Amino acid sequence: MKYFSIKKYHSKFPVVEMCQVLTVSMSGFYDWIDREKSRRQLKKEELMNKISDLFHNTHGQMAGSPTITHDL
Repeated sequence: MKYFSIKKYHSKFPVVEMCQVLTVSMSGFYDWIDREKSRRQLKKEELMNKISDLFHNTHGQMAGSPTITHDL
């Protein structure tokens, strides 16, 4: 979560200062930036895309979680 915050606000605050305040190393942050997505993250993104497609395209933004879950 700390790395995500640094990435989000890097255009407003210097990375070195945010790393110091959040007590993380700059090398750790840059390693995190360059890291490939895990299989878990890729599956999560795939599931979110399916849910979004069902909600927007299949059900015209009129489906709740029980309907989406049933369709999945």
